[in-house]
Amino acid sequence: MKVEVLGPGCPKCKKLFENAQKAKEKIGEKVEVIKVENMPRIMELGMWSVPGIAIDGKLVSQGIVHSEEELLQIFKNHLKE
Repeated sequence: MKVEVLGPGCPKCKKLFENAQKAKEKIGEKVEVIKVENMPRIMELGMWSVPGIAIDGKLVSQGIVHSEEELLQIFKNHLKE
């Protein structure tokens, strides 16, 4: 599963990336978390409010700094699909 943390590098974006990394460590599955600051890619995904999360190329959240626990649940739900 490829998780893209989307945003230009603001404090909220950095916090979301940090939380995503921590959730990744706990899940114990094949999860890749990357930070995407490339605006064309962010716009391609249809994101208008930072920060955002895309999983396997699909925007799943925007404008919310999810906690580590929330992200863990989001990741688990997507692994089931």
